[in-house]
Amino acid sequence: MAFDATRHEIDSKTGYMVEKDTKKPVGQEERPLPKPEVTEYPKWVPLHASWLVEQNGNMVAPNWADFWFDRITRLPWVIVHDVAEADKAQHEQFIEKEKEKIDEEAAAIKAAHPTS
Repeated sequence: MAFDATRHEIDSKTGYMVEKDTKKPVGQEERPLPKPEVTEYPKWVPLHASWLVEQNGNMVAPNWADFWFDRITRLPWVIVHDVAEADKAQHEQFIEKEKEKIDEEAAAIKAAHPTS
């Protein structure tokens, strides 16, 4: 587009030809701003107390890379990246000893009530 002194001027900062009334560059259409992708994750979730371990007088969560302990509410928080991690963090830790105990109880029940 050719320079028209009635509608255009030269911007002193950029040196581009701009519209006098809008101060927008001449001949360039504005591209629409990209919409940010809205995602629910990663996010901070409260951690179940069974995941905490005390080391040297401090509470730590060894299974979680990003851990934060809110000193006001006394709640531990971790950052999770999907629904499965969120469920894991918010529920009680399933310990192998408990699994063995459950298996022994199930075996005892089966032995007491054999099916024919």
